[in-house]
Amino acid sequence: MEIRITRHDPATGQLPLWPDTVDAYWADQACTIRSPYTRKNWGYTYRRLHGQHPGKPLAGFTTDDLVAYVTQRDDPAPRWAPLTARNYRIALSSLFGWAYLTGRVAADPPPAWGGWC
Repeated sequence: MEIRITRHDPATGQLPLWPDTVDAYWADQACTIRSPYTRKNWGYTYRRLHGQHPGKPLAGFTTDDLVAYVTQRDDPAPRWAPLTARNYRIALSSLFGWAYLTGRVAADPPPAWGGWC
């Protein structure tokens, strides 16, 4: 999978998931992720999601996009262990919740996930 890096386009106001939003998330004092191991793993999660949706702005992600990612819908790769899927869900919930609280997205997709995972 190729990871394409896109930067914020002030003309359109679209905020990309990776790397701008993730960089801001890491830098924000509200982000309490200090462990290099956690940052590495969560960063992988964000890069992989962005790689599956290149060019999609942060606000363009829906609950369905995130559920499809974590449940590996339409992904022929071997299934993740349940705890791996749970950790990916936590990483995405944290990032999108922060993006909602800071006004980067109008709605927070993860609360609509319910108890499926």
